[in-house]
Amino acid sequence: MCFKKVIITLLLLLGFTLSYAQTPTSTLQTYQFVFLSRNAKAPNYAQNVKDSLMKGHFSNMERLAKAEKLLVAGPFYDGGGIFIFGTSGAETQALTATDPAINGQLFNVEIVPFQCLAGGICPVGKEYTMTSYGIVRFEPTQALKAQEKLIDEWTKLQDDDMPEMVATLYFPESGGGLYIFALPQEAPLQTPDAMPAFMKRYESKLNRLNGVANGAMQVSIRNLYVANGSFCED
Repeated sequence: MCFKKVIITLLLLLGFTLSYAQTPTSTLQTYQFVFLSRNAKAPNYAQNVKDSLMKGHFSNMERLAKAEKLLVAGPFYDGGGIFIFGTSGAETQALTATDPAINGQLFNVEIVPFQCLAGGICPVGKEYTMTSYGIVRFEPTQALKAQEKLIDEWTKLQDDDMPEMVATLYFPESGGGLYIFALPQEAPLQTPDAMPAFMKRYESKLNRLNGVANGAMQVSIRNLYVANGSFCED
């Protein structure tokens, strides 16, 4: 398992620097984050064929979870979803190839190895409740040195209405990563493209950062629906 989460204030001050300016040690376990996105060029299947592929998709997820290969899975509110595997990159490719919906070209697949700098990956077992998380993804488009000013600006994002950060995931191959926030249960998402008001304000702040505005860093915010406790939060 990954390290347990650190004190939240320290993470807010140092999280961006850790994610982009420091290479994690070899003692950190590497997981595989699989992003599934709708394939705009998917074959024009009849509805009963799509239903069959998706039924196989969910059955395959259950099989991989029972085999303790698939650790976390769930949909994004705006379409697509994620898998998290505790396997090597090669094995993850082989496992995703067993998914009928992926084989049927309903989804595009992006596999990204990651390490946890804070929080963790915790399979929840047979009994669980589903909950919402805010996912902020950073991907540098230029050399990491170009992010120095953005690192300084990141600390300005602290705000009383900022949701709780529960995990920081680092993508060693690209220097990118994810920040994962717990979304309050009192602010349910009523429609697939809905976003709580405080996340909209947060998105606006991110987009005004110089490193994002000048194209040095791409940032996206999405809402994820997975099992409560998947990121080892208390």
